[in-house]
Amino acid sequence: MDEIKTPTDITQDILKLIESSKIVIADLSGANPNVYYEMGLAHDRGRIVIPISNSKERLPFDNRQIRTIFFHDDDEYSLQGLTRKIKATLENL
Repeated sequence: MDEIKTPTDITQDILKLIESSKIVIADLSGANPNVYYEMGLAHDRGRIVIPISNSKERLPFDNRQIRTIFFHDDDEYSLQGLTRKIKATLENL
């Protein structure tokens, strides 16, 4: 969703991307409320959501029960592991 470059309503652009996607990877790092909102929109529309988060951060209480893939953003091996874990998740769908 970081690829949107048009001067239109951001929420509508994101909603269109969610509508056209089967799978959404939601980076919960930074506890950005917009990401949680977008994750909720994707969930509501029956999309598969794969949450990821920097392991330095603690998820809000309500989201700790969600299976989340954690990574260290300052470690190349951890980022490679993140890629492997996402691929494995996709293969098991």
